[in-house]
Amino acid sequence: MNVEREIDRLYGLPLAEFTAARNDLAKTLAKDGDKEAAAQVKALEKPTAAAWAMNQLQRRDEVGMKRLLSSADKLRDVQTGAAAGDLRKATQTHYDAVEALVGAARRLLGDAVTDPVLNRLGPALLNGSVDPEARERLRAGRMVRETEATGFGAFAGVPIEPRKDAGPSPAEQARRERDAARKQAKREELAAAKKELAQLEKAARDAAREADAAEHAADAARKHVARLEAK
Repeated sequence: MNVEREIDRLYGLPLAEFTAARNDLAKTLAKDGDKEAAAQVKALEKPTAAAWAMNQLQRRDEVGMKRLLSSADKLRDVQTGAAAGDLRKATQTHYDAVEALVGAARRLLGDAVTDPVLNRLGPALLNGSVDPEARERLRAGRMVRETEATGFGAFAGVPIEPRKDAGPSPAEQARRERDAARKQAKREELAAAKKELAQLEKAARDAAREADAAEHAADAARKHVARLEAK
C-alpha cells in the first residue's frame, strides 16, 4: 500500500468523513503489520474547516493556488530587494490572488463552507502562502489549521495590508446578493399580498352594495304587498 497516496486521499475527503477514514486506514495498516505507518496515520489531525477548504482548493483550483504562491514569492522578492518592482502593486496582486481563491471556494464548495469559514479562509491563505513551513503543507494540500501571521521570515514585521479602496470580497459580494434577493422576494410577496387584499376589499364593497340594493328592493316589495292587502 502506498501510504503517502492514502494520506493524500484522506485530506481530499469531505471533512465529516476524515476521522472514520483515518481510523480505518490505521487499522488496515496495523493489520498488515506496518505498525509504524499505522501510528503515523493514527496521529493525523483532523483539519479545521478553513484548513479543509484550503486543501480542497489545492485539489480543485490548481491554477489559483499557483497564482497565490507565485504572488507571495514576488512580494517577498520585492520586499527583500531580490527583485525590482512596486511594493504596493505586488501586495495588491497577492491580495487579489487570495480574494480569487475565496470566491472559488464559494463556487466550488458551496454549502460545505459557511460565511464564518470564508471569513477565516482569506487570512489563512494570506498567512499560509508566506510562511515557509505552511507553504509546503499548502502546496501538498495537507493543511490542518490556519497559519498565524508571521510575515516573511526576517521580514516578519512587514505587514501585508489589503487595499483600502478595494471593493467587497467575493464572500461579502455573495452575501450582499443573497440579502438583496431576499429583500426583493419580500417586496414581491408584500406587493402580491396588497394586491390580493385590494381585490378582496373591492369584492366586499361590491357585495355590500348589492346587498343594500337587494334589501331596498325587498323593502319596496313588502310595502307594495302591504298596500295590496289593505285594499
